Amino acid sequence: MVVGITGMNGFLGNALAVASQQRGYPTIPIALPRTQEIKDVNYIHQLLMPLKVDAIIHTAISRHPKSELDEYLNTKFPASLEQTFRLINNNGIFIHISSINVLVNNLQDKYTKTKRTAEMHLSSSQAIIIRPSLIWS
Repeated sequence: MVVGITGMNGFLGNALAVASQQRGYPTIPIALPRTQEIKDVNYIHQLLMPLKVDAIIHTAISRHPKSELDEYLNTKFPASLEQTFRLINNNGIFIHISSINVLVNNLQDKYTKTKRTAEMHLSSSQAIIIRPSLIWS
């Protein structure tokens, strides 16, 4: 199984890449643009197609979303990425890393709100949503 990971330069993405490689899975970084290209489904399709991954673990986020692109990365992009991946590998595994904070209703910070919205956009998909806790502690 070949695993593609977004956000591999981050804390969690890097840890997942190391764990995946230690278990013998070839692991490929999926470098995402932080420009308007991230909204272009054709661009994302061309980015994913040659990778031939069996699974994507989406960890890339904007921890402190300030711009419209940051919010897009956190809210709408996960569903777009999964849909694009399904066009290439309908039987592939798509894992979205969210946050346990989405379950705490009184948390209304921008990051938590964007993660809630992302989960809403993924609610009718085949995505596996993982909500780790205390990653940033």
